[in-house]
Amino acid sequence: MTNNMFKAIIKIMLFFITIISPLFSLAQHHLYFYIPECPNTVGIESTQDIDFVLSPVPAENYINLQFGDTFITDESSTISIINSNGRTVQEFHSDIIKAGGNAMKIDVSYLKQGLYIIRYTDTRRILSKKIVITG
Repeated sequence: MTNNMFKAIIKIMLFFITIISPLFSLAQHHLYFYIPECPNTVGIESTQDIDFVLSPVPAENYINLQFGDTFITDESSTISIINSNGRTVQEFHSDIIKAGGNAMKIDVSYLKQGLYIIRYTDTRRILSKKIVITG
């Protein structure tokens, strides 16, 4: 391959990257695709409505889960705390989640220091966030 061919291939690749890159964004360890507005779209939820926020980060004695205002849970909803070995150390089911409304406070004082994953699952989605326990 000649030097000129190599430069041409690099220019073509950079051109496509600059065209495609605005369609992708990495935010809080989740990959979101931005879809340009289309008048005939049906069933596309806003990413703000399908996510939750964890605080404080890092955590010591408790964590707060704050769901979006229009976040809807169903009968199969669960929140799991998973340790770094992949084992579920605590799990909450839909009746406990619904009782908390848009927020939940979870006691984590019994957990060892380390990295954990908080995972929300229901029939439509699986959402997960990492949290560090310092307690």
